[in-house]
Amino acid sequence: KLEVGLIPVLLIAVVLAAVIVKPAYGAEARASRQSTFVGNGGNAQDLELASALAVVSSTAAGINESSEDLCGCPDQWAENDICRVLRNMSAPEKKTCRMALLSHADELAKLSGRGSDVKYIWSERPMSVKEGTAPERSVDAVTQPNKRTVIINRERFYQLPLSFRVALLTHELMHMVKHEGQLIDDESPAPPFKNGRAFLDIMGAAVALEANQKGTVEVGVELMSVSKSRNNHWVSMNFGTIDHDSKSSKALLKTKQSGLFNLDYIFRPEQIGLQIAFEGQEYKNQYTSDISVSETLSLYCLGVDYKINPINRYLSRWNELYVTALASIGSGNAKYQITDGDVSISDKGPATAVKAGVRVYLPITDGFWVIGGYDLRRVNYKYKTLKIKTIEYQNILSLGGVYGF
Repeated sequence: KLEVGLIPVLLIAVVLAAVIVKPAYGAEARASRQSTFVGNGGNAQDLELASALAVVSSTAAGINESSEDLCGCPDQWAENDICRVLRNMSAPEKKTCRMALLSHADELAKLSGRGSDVKYIWSERPMSVKEGTAPERSVDAVTQPNKRTVIINRERFYQLPLSFRVALLTHELMHMVKHEGQLIDDESPAPPFKNGRAFLDIMGAAVALEANQKGTVEVGVELMSVSKSRNNHWVSMNFGTIDHDSKSSKALLKTKQSGLFNLDYIFRPEQIGLQIAFEGQEYKNQYTSDISVSETLSLYCLGVDYKINPINRYLSRWNELYVTALASIGSGNAKYQITDGDVSISDKGPATAVKAGVRVYLPITDGFWVIGGYDLRRVNYKYKTLKIKTIEYQNILSLGGVYGF
């Protein structure tokens, strides 16, 4: 028997996060599984919200008396979906919309800007509101002006084009602005508009169209295609090199390195993910001019990982870079063959492994990433015919690609 590599293994700890269930926000929002987006700083996984807020802030800051088409629908934008909302306004409604935005543009810019104290909470479930005696109605977002909080349906928000996100956020933020001395409620009177909701919808559409006309919407467009780390499903393919223990290599007539192939699937609905993987290890070498050696190791693995977003830079695609700590166990078989041209000896046996490592995910575009990793793996396998038992500690470096959806 050959016992190889009696060195300690330092396993990278996999942190298990507690799931904190926040209470619903009274009758105003019937939703569950909520998480908080703190501030407007472009936190990881919230790039769309940060970029849409930046468009609102930049557009509002540029609104002034020279904004000739404010609340209007120029002919060149006649087919735009946002413009259609504005085109049906009466003259008094258009005048009221324009005057309101001119009066409150600075407030809107500050509310949507980086220094704002407004908090955003993601709701993972559909939301509804009930006002007075009217039936409940579905909504994409709910604002609590007294708490300086906006609750947004995450799935719906991600489905909206950027212009519609701008319109939605403008609507919600304008709930926190006092117009003619009072806050605008959806159901409150707002002449010449039918109610406050219609008034806020029009102002949201006007800011969205203004962003398109002035080109400020382009601030967020290029970020729309950046791969996002919030995806639940991940499929990756990696190739790498394995450094073998010198004692194991000598006993099996191997050099110190072999190749690795890895194919895995990870389901990660939150920060913790579950992994199913296939790992193939292959070694081939002409040991001398007469002796050739080959060995393969095939493992099916189950594992768990924990995701960390280490970067928080305002409106940066690198907010979506993330790192995972991974631990897994595997079972499979090992096959070995040595031949001198005339005589060949082969053997196979069961193999087991435990592994811990780290992965770095670099976002590219449209769901694709580059992934690099380091693993420390302990493998255990036995060849009965050769009477060799190997316990080996392997250092593994890998590089590959991953698709998240």
